[in-house]
Amino acid sequence: MLTDQSQRHTAIFAGACGLPLNDFISSAGVATFVQIGEITMTVNPYESPEPTPLAVNAVKQKRFSLLEIIVVIGIVGVLAALILPATRSAKQAGSRTLCMNNIKMITLALLSYADDHHAFPPAYTVDAESNRLHSWRTLLLPYLDQQSLYESIDLSKPWNHPVNAKAFNTHLEIFSCPSAKLPPGFTTYLGNATTDGCFSGERPRRLSEITDPHDKTILVAEVATAHAVHWMSPEDADENILLKFGPGNRTAHNGVVNAGFVDGTVNSLSSGINPDVAKALLTVSGNETFNGEDF
Repeated sequence: MLTDQSQRHTAIFAGACGLPLNDFISSAGVATFVQIGEITMTVNPYESPEPTPLAVNAVKQKRFSLLEIIVVIGIVGVLAALILPATRSAKQAGSRTLCMNNIKMITLALLSYADDHHAFPPAYTVDAESNRLHSWRTLLLPYLDQQSLYESIDLSKPWNHPVNAKAFNTHLEIFSCPSAKLPPGFTTYLGNATTDGCFSGERPRRLSEITDPHDKTILVAEVATAHAVHWMSPEDADENILLKFGPGNRTAHNGVVNAGFVDGTVNSLSSGINPDVAKALLTVSGNETFNGEDF
Protein backbone atom coordinates (compact mmCIF):
# COMPACT_ATOMS: atom_id res chain seq x y z
CA MET A 1 0.00 0.00 0.00
CA LEU A 2 1.11 3.54 -0.64
CA THR A 3 1.74 5.72 2.31
CA ASP A 4 -0.33 8.85 2.83
CA GLN A 5 2.57 10.98 1.65
CA SER A 6 3.11 8.94 -1.50
CA GLN A 7 -0.60 9.09 -2.25
CA ARG A 8 -0.50 12.85 -2.01
CA HIS A 9 2.44 13.10 -4.41
CA THR A 10 0.84 10.66 -6.81
CA ALA A 11 -2.41 12.60 -6.66
CA ILE A 12 -0.51 15.79 -7.54
CA PHE A 13 1.04 14.11 -10.54
CA ALA A 14 -2.29 12.65 -11.61
CA GLY A 15 -3.89 16.07 -11.43
CA ALA A 16 -1.11 17.59 -13.52
CA CYS A 17 -1.69 14.96 -16.21
CA GLY A 18 -5.43 15.34 -16.11
CA LEU A 19 -6.12 11.62 -15.40
CA PRO A 20 -7.83 9.73 -12.56
CA LEU A 21 -5.63 8.72 -9.67
CA ASN A 22 -6.42 4.97 -10.04
CA ASP A 23 -4.99 4.91 -13.57
CA PHE A 24 -1.59 5.84 -12.24
CA ILE A 25 -1.00 3.31 -9.49
CA SER A 26 0.38 -0.03 -10.68
CA SER A 27 2.35 -1.17 -7.65
CA ALA A 28 3.11 -0.28 -4.09
CA GLY A 29 6.36 0.62 -2.44
CA VAL A 30 8.83 3.37 -2.80
CA ALA A 31 8.51 3.62 -6.56
CA THR A 32 5.16 3.93 -8.31
CA PHE A 33 4.87 2.86 -11.95
CA VAL A 34 2.63 5.02 -14.05
CA GLN A 35 1.28 4.03 -17.45
CA ILE A 36 0.47 6.91 -19.81
CA GLY A 37 -0.42 5.56 -23.23
CA GLU A 38 2.55 3.48 -24.37
CA ILE A 39 4.94 5.16 -21.93
CA THR A 40 5.68 3.73 -18.50
CA MET A 41 7.09 6.21 -15.97
CA THR A 42 8.50 5.63 -12.50
CA VAL A 43 7.35 8.14 -9.93
CA ASN A 44 9.07 8.65 -6.61
CA PRO A 45 6.30 9.48 -4.14
CA TYR A 46 8.74 11.62 -2.16
CA GLU A 47 9.54 13.91 -5.08
CA SER A 48 7.30 16.45 -6.75
CA PRO A 49 6.23 15.28 -10.20
CA GLU A 50 7.49 17.05 -13.31
CA PRO A 51 4.89 19.42 -14.78
CA THR A 52 3.15 18.34 -17.94
CA PRO A 53 3.37 20.33 -21.19
CA LEU A 54 -0.10 21.68 -20.41
CA ALA A 55 1.11 23.02 -17.06
CA VAL A 56 4.22 24.54 -18.66
CA ASN A 57 2.12 26.24 -21.31
CA ALA A 58 -0.20 27.62 -18.62
CA VAL A 59 2.78 29.22 -16.88
CA LYS A 60 4.09 30.65 -20.14
CA GLN A 61 0.71 32.13 -20.93
CA LYS A 62 0.83 34.13 -17.68
CA ARG A 63 4.01 35.97 -18.75
CA PHE A 64 3.81 39.40 -20.42
CA SER A 65 5.48 39.80 -23.76
CA LEU A 66 7.72 42.80 -24.48
CA LEU A 67 5.09 44.16 -26.85
CA GLU A 68 2.41 43.99 -24.16
CA ILE A 69 4.66 45.85 -21.71
CA ILE A 70 5.36 48.57 -24.28
CA VAL A 71 1.63 48.95 -24.96
CA VAL A 72 0.86 49.31 -21.24
CA ILE A 73 3.61 51.91 -20.80
CA GLY A 74 2.25 53.80 -23.80
CA ILE A 75 -1.26 53.85 -22.35
CA VAL A 76 0.04 55.10 -19.00
CA GLY A 77 1.98 57.83 -20.80
CA VAL A 78 -1.09 58.98 -22.72
CA LEU A 79 -3.18 59.10 -19.54
CA ALA A 80 -0.49 61.11 -17.77
CA ALA A 81 -0.33 63.55 -20.69
CA LEU A 82 -4.09 64.06 -20.42
CA ILE A 83 -4.32 64.31 -16.64
CA LEU A 84 -1.31 66.51 -15.78
CA PRO A 85 -2.37 69.57 -17.84
CA ALA A 86 -5.86 69.37 -16.37
CA THR A 87 -4.41 69.20 -12.86
CA ARG A 88 -2.11 72.15 -13.57
CA SER A 89 -5.00 74.16 -15.00
CA ALA A 90 -7.16 73.45 -11.94
CA LYS A 91 -4.33 74.54 -9.65
CA GLN A 92 -3.88 77.80 -11.58
CA ALA A 93 -7.62 78.49 -11.44
CA GLY A 94 -7.60 77.88 -7.69
CA SER A 95 -4.67 80.26 -7.18
CA ARG A 96 -6.38 82.95 -9.22
CA THR A 97 -9.53 82.58 -7.11
CA LEU A 98 -7.49 82.97 -3.92
CA CYS A 99 -5.85 86.05 -5.41
CA MET A 100 -9.25 87.55 -6.21
CA ASN A 101 -10.40 86.82 -2.65
CA ASN A 102 -7.38 88.69 -1.28
CA ILE A 103 -8.14 91.71 -3.44
CA LYS A 104 -11.80 91.49 -2.43
CA MET A 105 -10.91 91.67 1.26
CA ILE A 106 -8.50 94.56 0.65
CA THR A 107 -11.12 96.44 -1.37
CA LEU A 108 -13.79 95.96 1.30
CA ALA A 109 -11.34 97.09 3.98
CA LEU A 110 -10.64 100.26 1.97
CA LEU A 111 -14.37 100.92 1.72
CA SER A 112 -14.72 100.47 5.49
CA TYR A 113 -11.88 102.94 5.98
CA ALA A 114 -13.65 105.37 3.63
CA ASP A 115 -16.89 105.01 5.58
CA ASP A 116 -15.08 106.03 8.76
CA HIS A 117 -12.98 108.83 7.26
CA HIS A 118 -15.16 109.89 4.30
CA ALA A 119 -12.13 109.32 2.10
CA PHE A 120 -9.72 106.61 1.09
CA PRO A 121 -6.36 106.60 2.88
CA PRO A 122 -3.55 108.60 1.30
CA ALA A 123 -1.16 106.65 -0.88
CA TYR A 124 1.48 107.36 1.75
CA THR A 125 2.13 109.44 4.85
CA VAL A 126 4.99 111.93 5.06
CA ASP A 127 7.13 113.62 7.71
CA ALA A 128 7.75 117.36 8.16
CA GLU A 129 10.21 117.31 5.24
CA SER A 130 7.70 115.52 2.98
CA ASN A 131 9.69 112.28 3.11
CA ARG A 132 7.51 109.24 2.63
CA LEU A 133 6.93 107.24 5.78
CA HIS A 134 4.19 104.61 5.40
CA SER A 135 1.90 103.06 2.81
CA TRP A 136 -1.88 102.95 2.79
CA ARG A 137 -1.49 99.21 3.37
CA THR A 138 -0.10 99.97 6.82
CA LEU A 139 -2.98 102.35 7.58
CA LEU A 140 -5.40 99.60 6.52
CA LEU A 141 -4.16 97.01 9.04
CA PRO A 142 -6.89 97.67 11.66
CA TYR A 143 -9.50 96.90 8.98
CA LEU A 144 -7.79 93.60 8.16
CA ASP A 145 -7.89 92.21 11.71
CA GLN A 146 -4.29 93.30 12.31
CA GLN A 147 -4.83 95.83 15.08
CA SER A 148 -1.99 94.54 17.28
CA LEU A 149 0.46 94.62 14.38
CA TYR A 150 -0.65 98.15 13.55
CA GLU A 151 -0.08 99.27 17.14
CA SER A 152 3.45 97.86 17.06
CA ILE A 153 4.43 100.27 14.25
CA ASP A 154 5.94 103.67 14.98
CA LEU A 155 4.23 105.81 12.35
CA SER A 156 6.61 108.70 13.03
CA LYS A 157 9.53 106.61 11.77
CA PRO A 158 9.99 105.33 8.20
CA TRP A 159 8.51 101.98 7.30
CA ASN A 160 11.95 100.35 7.08
CA HIS A 161 13.37 101.89 10.27
CA PRO A 162 14.81 99.33 12.74
CA VAL A 163 12.13 100.25 15.27
CA ASN A 164 9.57 98.81 12.84
CA ALA A 165 11.48 95.56 12.30
CA LYS A 166 8.72 93.40 13.78
CA ALA A 167 6.16 94.56 11.23
CA PHE A 168 8.74 94.58 8.45
CA ASN A 169 9.52 90.91 9.07
CA THR A 170 5.85 89.93 9.22
CA HIS A 171 4.48 88.17 6.16
CA LEU A 172 0.77 88.81 5.57
CA GLU A 173 -0.99 86.28 3.36
CA ILE A 174 -3.68 88.77 2.40
CA PHE A 175 -1.06 90.84 0.56
CA SER A 176 0.43 87.78 -1.14
CA CYS A 177 -0.77 86.36 -4.47
CA PRO A 178 -0.52 82.54 -4.31
CA SER A 179 0.81 82.38 -7.87
CA ALA A 180 3.50 85.02 -7.45
CA LYS A 181 6.95 83.76 -6.53
CA LEU A 182 8.15 86.58 -4.30
CA PRO A 183 10.35 87.03 -1.23
CA PRO A 184 8.43 86.98 2.08
CA GLY A 185 6.69 90.26 2.79
CA PHE A 186 6.44 91.40 -0.82
CA THR A 187 3.19 92.14 -2.61
CA THR A 188 1.90 92.71 -6.13
CA TYR A 189 -1.28 94.44 -4.89
CA LEU A 190 -0.76 98.12 -5.58
CA GLY A 191 -3.09 101.09 -5.41
CA ASN A 192 -4.27 102.99 -8.46
CA ALA A 193 -1.92 105.96 -8.12
CA THR A 194 -2.29 107.29 -11.65
CA THR A 195 -2.69 111.01 -12.35
CA ASP A 196 -6.45 110.88 -11.78
CA GLY A 197 -6.48 107.69 -9.71
CA CYS A 198 -7.98 106.75 -6.36
CA PHE A 199 -4.70 107.26 -4.51
CA SER A 200 -3.40 110.79 -4.75
CA GLY A 201 -0.06 111.07 -2.99
CA GLU A 202 -0.22 112.25 0.61
CA ARG A 203 -3.73 113.64 0.16
CA PRO A 204 -6.69 111.35 0.88
CA ARG A 205 -9.08 110.91 -2.05
CA ARG A 206 -12.58 111.84 -0.93
CA LEU A 207 -15.46 109.69 -2.15
CA SER A 208 -17.24 112.78 -3.45
CA GLU A 209 -14.38 113.31 -5.89
CA ILE A 210 -15.02 109.99 -7.60
CA THR A 211 -17.67 110.97 -10.12
CA ASP A 212 -17.09 108.16 -12.60
CA PRO A 213 -19.21 105.02 -12.11
CA HIS A 214 -17.78 103.16 -9.13
CA ASP A 215 -18.09 99.81 -10.89
CA LYS A 216 -15.85 101.15 -13.67
CA THR A 217 -13.13 102.73 -11.53
CA ILE A 218 -10.17 100.63 -10.39
CA LEU A 219 -9.15 101.04 -6.77
CA VAL A 220 -6.49 98.33 -6.39
CA ALA A 221 -4.89 96.06 -8.97
CA GLU A 222 -2.24 93.39 -9.05
CA VAL A 223 0.85 94.08 -11.11
CA ALA A 224 3.65 92.04 -12.64
CA THR A 225 6.06 90.47 -10.17
CA ALA A 226 8.79 92.72 -11.58
CA HIS A 227 6.99 95.65 -9.91
CA ALA A 228 6.37 93.97 -6.55
CA VAL A 229 7.18 95.96 -3.41
CA HIS A 230 7.30 95.24 0.30
CA TRP A 231 3.79 95.60 1.70
CA MET A 232 4.98 98.39 4.03
CA SER A 233 6.75 100.31 1.27
CA PRO A 234 5.03 103.60 0.27
CA GLU A 235 5.01 102.72 -3.43
CA ASP A 236 2.13 102.11 -5.83
CA ALA A 237 1.33 101.83 -9.52
CA ASP A 238 1.18 104.69 -12.00
CA GLU A 239 0.26 104.69 -15.70
CA ASN A 240 3.63 103.25 -16.70
CA ILE A 241 2.81 100.10 -14.76
CA LEU A 242 -0.95 99.72 -15.03
CA LEU A 243 -1.25 100.50 -18.74
CA LYS A 244 1.42 98.10 -19.95
CA PHE A 245 0.92 94.37 -20.27
CA GLY A 246 3.66 93.46 -22.72
CA PRO A 247 6.19 90.61 -22.45
CA GLY A 248 7.92 90.62 -19.08
CA ASN A 249 5.18 92.78 -17.59
CA ARG A 250 2.46 90.17 -17.22
CA THR A 251 1.01 89.06 -13.94
CA ALA A 252 1.22 85.59 -12.44
CA HIS A 253 -2.11 84.59 -14.03
CA ASN A 254 -1.17 84.18 -17.69
CA GLY A 255 -2.06 87.62 -18.96
CA VAL A 256 -4.98 88.25 -16.60
CA VAL A 257 -5.06 91.16 -14.16
CA ASN A 258 -7.22 90.94 -11.04
CA ALA A 259 -8.52 94.33 -9.96
CA GLY A 260 -10.74 95.66 -7.18
CA PHE A 261 -13.19 98.43 -8.03
CA VAL A 262 -14.59 101.31 -5.99
CA ASP A 263 -17.98 99.59 -5.70
CA GLY A 264 -16.33 96.63 -3.95
CA THR A 265 -16.40 94.21 -6.89
CA VAL A 266 -13.40 92.32 -8.24
CA ASN A 267 -12.88 91.54 -11.91
CA SER A 268 -10.27 89.74 -13.98
CA LEU A 269 -9.11 91.95 -16.83
CA SER A 270 -7.47 90.57 -19.94
CA SER A 271 -4.02 91.85 -20.83
CA GLY A 272 -5.44 92.42 -24.31
CA ILE A 273 -7.91 95.03 -23.05
CA ASN A 274 -8.42 98.07 -25.26
CA PRO A 275 -5.86 100.70 -24.11
CA ASP A 276 -8.50 103.46 -24.11
CA VAL A 277 -10.79 101.38 -21.90
CA ALA A 278 -7.91 100.54 -19.56
CA LYS A 279 -7.08 104.23 -19.22
CA ALA A 280 -10.72 105.07 -18.53
CA LEU A 281 -10.86 102.48 -15.75
CA LEU A 282 -8.01 104.26 -13.98
CA THR A 283 -9.61 107.72 -13.77
CA VAL A 284 -12.00 108.90 -11.06
CA SER A 285 -13.52 111.80 -12.99
CA GLY A 286 -12.79 111.26 -16.67
CA ASN A 287 -16.45 110.97 -17.68
CA GLU A 288 -15.53 108.35 -20.28
CA THR A 289 -18.29 106.31 -21.87
CA PHE A 290 -17.90 102.58 -22.48
CA ASN A 291 -19.74 99.35 -21.82
CA GLY A 292 -19.03 96.87 -19.08
CA GLU A 293 -18.50 94.28 -21.81
CA ASP A 294 -15.41 96.19 -22.95
CA PHE A 295 -13.34 94.84 -20.05
